[in-house]
Order: sequence, then structure tokens, then C-alpha cells
Amino acid sequence: MRGKRRVEALLDAAAWAFGEKGYDGATMTEIAARADTAIGSLYQFFPSKEALADALLTRYGERLEAGLQLIESRAAALGPAGLAAALVDLMLELRGDRASAIALLEARDVAGVSRAALRQMMLRQLSASLLAAGPAIGVARAQTMSFVLLHAMKAIRGLPRKRSGGDGRGRRGSLDDPPLYRPRPRQTLRQAHSWKRPSPACGRRWHAQHDG
Repeated sequence: MRGKRRVEALLDAAAWAFGEKGYDGATMTEIAARADTAIGSLYQFFPSKEALADALLTRYGERLEAGLQLIESRAAALGPAGLAAALVDLMLELRGDRASAIALLEARDVAGVSRAALRQMMLRQLSASLLAAGPAIGVARAQTMSFVLLHAMKAIRGLPRKRSGGDGRGRRGSLDDPPLYRPRPRQTLRQAHSWKRPSPACGRRWHAQHDG
């Protein structure tokens, strides 16, 4: 158990270092210091920076897929608003890992891990969750809406990384916690497939106001 906690602490420190400084800028010495671990202990678990980066990307992929699968299993009971809140909470929870994963995937090739593979996995899970929450939308519309949701979820990087517990320390969010941010999913999803083209009269009024 202690060894597992040590590994998690090292991976958390690496996530911060890679996310802040990139793969080339982060050093093993800095990562060990941030994890309050001797450099020899770091090399005992991860013999190279490459091995550490690979482990971090693997953890991110596993956490992301597990979180999306959990949301899918609860989507029917959550409904549209609960589904949106659960997705926001998941992205907030994985925000630090995601920043480091993007930095690593942009800097180097990793066997078995790619941005395209992660993206396809997310689209697949999002589409399945949408269908579970609202079967009437159909497969084709769920796939289209999953693209819209994926882009919206990327914007969640700008929200606070952690929420505070009663003792003032940060803690991870969960699907059972009150969400920090409740979007209007019905309006958002409606806009994704029922956007109306402006009328010609509207265009003429705009040019009359702005031309000349």
C-alpha cells in the first residue's frame, strides 16, 4: 500500500512538472523534490523520464475511460442536466492529468497512446452516454452532439482545478458532489442540431447599420 501511494505521489508530481514545463523542461530531480522523495526512490519505480511519461499517459487514459464508463452507466438516471454536470466534474477532476498528457503527446510518440485514440474513445463514450440519457435522439444525432460536447469540455480547463473541503484543503470532485458549474444542456444540445440561418432581411439590416 505504501508503495502504491508513493507511485501515485510521483505521478502527481510528474503531472504538474510536465504540464507546467513540458517534457523537455521537466527534470527527474525536480519531480522527486516535489513528491518529497529521494531521487533514488524515483528511479527505483521509474528508471527513466520516458518510463515516467509513459506511466503518466497510461494513468490518464485509464482514468478518463473509467470515468466516462461510470457516467455512461448512470446516464439514464442522471438525465441531461445531471449528465452535463457529471461530465464537467470529470474534466475538473482530471484537469491536471490532461494538461500533462497533452504536453507529452505533443512532445513525443508513445507506444499505444495517441491523441487520436483518446479522442475516438471519448467520442464513443460520449455518444453512448447521450443515447443512454435520451434514446430518442438516435445514433446519428448522438454522434454529432458528441463532437459538440467534446469541444465544450475542452473549455473546462479554464475553471478552478480543485474545490475546497471543510478543512480548506483541495479535494477531488465526484459524481455525487454538487457540481461547480451547471450548463444549460437542453439549450446547448438544441443549438447543436437546430441552428437557424439568419434571414436575408436580417442581413440587409446589419449592412445598413454597419456599411459606410
